[in-house]
Amino acid sequence: MADQLEQITVRYTLSRTEFGACFRRVQARRWRHWTTVAVGGAVAVIGAVSAHVALLAGGLVYAIGYAAVVWLVLPGVTWRRVPQLRSGQAVSVCDAGVLTQSSNATTTADWSFWRRASLIAGIYVLEARLRGRCLVPRRAFDSPEDEQRFRELLRTHLPAAALKRL
Repeated sequence: MADQLEQITVRYTLSRTEFGACFRRVQARRWRHWTTVAVGGAVAVIGAVSAHVALLAGGLVYAIGYAAVVWLVLPGVTWRRVPQLRSGQAVSVCDAGVLTQSSNATTTADWSFWRRASLIAGIYVLEARLRGRCLVPRRAFDSPEDEQRFRELLRTHLPAAALKRL
């Protein structure tokens, strides 16, 4: 492996479908959502066992309603409320860090800013330490070699445990 890997830059515009698929899968991997759905399910089971219709109905409505909001409603709401998702973006990665550019913002982040990277629904998701994400679709790379160099930069600068899904 070379001591110094060159900068890789990709330019793209996410589609609503791409974003929605990625968003739903990211949320599906969060244990707090499953815990919340399980609490609603547990309340429904208690209602069924105790023949308490209000608990049964309330638990079911809560569990199903919560899941519907997170996996069906929130992707569209987020898509509409975050205009950067719909505009052209550019992401450059190099040994120094990650530079992201959208229609109204440019951000440079050192590698220590990122805690994890995953490949989800055909999109590389770089997760920041404080709730931020950088989405880079695989289709944005000019060549398989560019994608391989991108992956190598991730492997070089992120801990191995942070790359389980690559």
